[in-house]
Amino acid sequence: MKNPQFIINSGIELSPEMKDYIKFFTNKEKIDMLGYAYKASSSDYDIMLDHCEAYYPFRDESKIINESQNYLKSILADVLDIIEIGPGSDSALTNKTLPILDSAANLKTYHALDISDNYLEKIKEIILSKRPNLNFNSILADLTSPDPINLNTNSKKCVISLGITLFNFEFEERSKIIKKLYDMLDDGDILITTADLNNDEISLLKAYDNREVHNFIKSILIYFKDIFPEFADHIDSFKVKVTWDNQKRDLDFYIVSTKDITLNIPGYGILNIYKDQEFWAAKSHKPTFENVTKSLEQNKFAIAKIINYSTKNNLFVCKQQSHGISKTANIKG
Repeated sequence: MKNPQFIINSGIELSPEMKDYIKFFTNKEKIDMLGYAYKASSSDYDIMLDHCEAYYPFRDESKIINESQNYLKSILADVLDIIEIGPGSDSALTNKTLPILDSAANLKTYHALDISDNYLEKIKEIILSKRPNLNFNSILADLTSPDPINLNTNSKKCVISLGITLFNFEFEERSKIIKKLYDMLDDGDILITTADLNNDEISLLKAYDNREVHNFIKSILIYFKDIFPEFADHIDSFKVKVTWDNQKRDLDFYIVSTKDITLNIPGYGILNIYKDQEFWAAKSHKPTFENVTKSLEQNKFAIAKIINYSTKNNLFVCKQQSHGISKTANIKG
């Protein structure tokens, strides 16, 4: 199989987005492109959530949160600030985020942390349309960078990381992110996060290898069309391939070309894509229970409660412990 070719015209600075797509289409570097799918089309994501019955992660996570309201109200009673890492779409905010916010009776400020300024503006619009009396604070930051994040508040805080996002990272990278979350919080503050422990190939492929998920993954190409309109005629010349690696516990998503394509990117060069060329686009990692607890406890988060209704999604409620770690932690409620 031929490799895609990219002939660069020097002298012109590539945008960060175009650099990512060049890495993607040339297979020169493995780069997770899922963020561009979220930027491109929240509608495809919402369709996946609302119409794909086999896609259990969203449904199970929403059920856990909504059926744990009494417990959440008890532990969040004195929380004044909630910080959400990478807020989701309108459906995710309605079904998962807002029930948590409403459980915090004395909540003053909702902080949304994301790497996209435009996305944060969308989140602000959605949240304030539903909870107009809530203070909203945008935090433009990348948790994978070494730069510290200062919240400038000494009140009781809770960080929420939903959508099984946190445990999608490899252990070492994930530990760095959890350490950064630890540094954001004070002793006794709370972390609420979720992990999908499912490793059953049949149910995983049923959940992820379907039309709705494929269309969402192809939103990566829609965003490329947005920054390079000449690509519009080629979006339908690609399909999605999903594989499961049981040893690594990874679902891998590939975008595959169905024909030869030549793109002339003005000022940059000629990009040749060949039929049957596979481009790795994203992954969904399914950690073990031991892997999850090790990540949390090594970074001084004591697990106070684990809530689940199946062997798949689990919600972990943790307490930041600046003065030492124990295997369990008591949280009021």
